[in-house]
Amino acid sequence: MLDPALVTRDLVCAAVRARGWAWFDGGDFDLNLVALRCTPGTTNAFDDLLTCSWMEGAVWQFRAWRCTTDPGRPALVDPRRADGTAVIAEGQHRAAYVLGLHTGAYECLIPRVPIPVMRDRDRDAIVDPDLPSTSSSVQIHRANPTRASTIVDRWSEGCLVLADPLNFAEFMRLVHEQVRHGRGDRFTLSLMAWAP
Repeated sequence: MLDPALVTRDLVCAAVRARGWAWFDGGDFDLNLVALRCTPGTTNAFDDLLTCSWMEGAVWQFRAWRCTTDPGRPALVDPRRADGTAVIAEGQHRAAYVLGLHTGAYECLIPRVPIPVMRDRDRDAIVDPDLPSTSSSVQIHRANPTRASTIVDRWSEGCLVLADPLNFAEFMRLVHEQVRHGRGDRFTLSLMAWAP
């Protein structure tokens, strides 16, 4: 499980730049959303981190929130699709997300374009995807609306899901600040493996 206290903006920025990916430093609230996938991970656990780095008043800010970048156990053993459950592919997905609704119920980030995924099709409850594909439904949303979750279960069928609704509320506030500050209404998600 990744420890948010051990991850810094400098470490994340260096890892993004080492991969040749874009790092946004164009002014206030130009958000860098970087998901760190715990390697090796634990199935059905919120063991990953979603980080957010941004400038505010010429000072860098940083947050790291517990999340999952993998589907929960029920989606792995009983996928809705014959070709398997989606697992968001590692890489930088540029301007791929916009504001939308999760199941019509609350605001979150939804794909603007199909997102590269790998599909896990062996139904063995272990995240081991092997089939390249795309998905237009892997969102960035929250789990339980009233309390922090500890088990993924059906909260994720391939989406990036924040464990704590308070963290998700802070994340969405920052998303709206980017739009309000004229930094655009499209959001880039960078996702990389990260060893604890």
